[in-house]
Amino acid sequence: MERSSGQGKIVCAGCILAAALLCLGATRARAQLTAGAGIEFFRWTEDTQPKPVEEHGPLAAIELGWTQPGPQALRFAYLSKYYLGWVRYEGSHLFAQAVPATGASRHVGTFQEGQARFGFLPTADVYCAVGIDLWQRRLSTRGKEDFRIGYVRFGVGSAPAKREGWVFDAGLKSPVGAREDAHLTDIGFDQNPRLRPDGDLSGFGQLGYRLDRRWTLAGYLDGFHFKPSGKVRVTSDGIPRGAVFQPGGALEVVGLRLAYRF
Repeated sequence: MERSSGQGKIVCAGCILAAALLCLGATRARAQLTAGAGIEFFRWTEDTQPKPVEEHGPLAAIELGWTQPGPQALRFAYLSKYYLGWVRYEGSHLFAQAVPATGASRHVGTFQEGQARFGFLPTADVYCAVGIDLWQRRLSTRGKEDFRIGYVRFGVGSAPAKREGWVFDAGLKSPVGAREDAHLTDIGFDQNPRLRPDGDLSGFGQLGYRLDRRWTLAGYLDGFHFKPSGKVRVTSDGIPRGAVFQPGGALEVVGLRLAYRF
C-alpha cells in the first residue's frame, strides 16, 4: 500500500473446513486423498516510485486435497494450502518514499479451492476452479495488510488416478475480486477504506514425477498479477493527508513439493 502527496483466525477456519471435507471424502470407497509439504520461494513486487518495493524469501507450505472417486467423466475436487514465512523487504518508508528501507516481513495465509474436472483422456483432465486466497503481510509491529482474493482458473492436468510416471498441470488464472485491509487507523489515519486492486491474467504450471502409487515429487509456479487500485483520500486528526492506494504489482511463487496419496 502506498500513500500518494496490512489472519490467524482465517487460516484456522480454512483448516477446519478442509479437514471436514477430507473426512467426508475418506468415508467413501476409493477416495483419493493427498497430503503434501514443501518449500517455496516467494516474491512480491509493487510498482512504486521512485523505487519499486520488493519482498522475497522462502515460505513453508502444506497442502491437502480430495478428488471424488469413481469412473464418471465429471468429478469434483477440493484443494487447500497453508503457508508461512519471513521474507526480506526492500523498498521505502510509507511517509518518506525517497528514503530507502529494508527489513523483514511476515507472510501467513491459505487458499481454498473447489474444482470441476472432466476426464477427456484416460490420463488427463481439463478443469475449472473457483477459490479464495487469504493472506496477511505484516511489515512491522503496527503495520499490516490483509488480502482477500477471489479467483478463477482453467487448466489441463494429469488425471489423479494415474499411478506412475510424469505428471503435469498448466493453465490460466485471474482474480475476480481483490480486497485489501491496510489497517490505516493503526498507523494514524482517521479512516480505513478497503482498497480494491484490479486483477490481471497470469499463468500457472506444475511438472513432477509420480514415484509410485503413493508418492509424487513436483515443482510448480503460481501467483497473481494486479493493476493499481483506485485512490482514496484520507485524513489524520482531521487534516487532509492526500490519498492512499495499492500500486500495481505481482505475486510470484516457485516451489517444490513432496505429496503422499492415501
